[in-house]
Amino acid sequence: MSKPNPASCVLFLDGYLGRTMKTPRDKSYGSSLTAALKDPVEAAAYIEAAMDAEDAAALLLALREVAEAHDIECELESSVLEAVNKVLHAVGLRLSVEPLEAA
Repeated sequence: MSKPNPASCVLFLDGYLGRTMKTPRDKSYGSSLTAALKDPVEAAAYIEAAMDAEDAAALLLALREVAEAHDIECELESSVLEAVNKVLHAVGLRLSVEPLEAA
């Protein structure tokens, strides 16, 4: 399994965790992010970075971005993610994301 390039994760976290931009984001950012998230290794790294933030809103956003990159329509609720996170932390566990092996 190849190592993920965390560049898209850093871009996500820089934008999400309180750093504000005074100029509108370039359209190429969205295109670049969508292209990167089509790669399962990149998508896994992106979701893992959001999970590391221990913020249900960050994870929800990451899951939505990955779904959108794959043209998947889904409705995700933050309350479900918060409940899963709370239970796992209470028992000392965490979820992990990795690409499926190619058949």
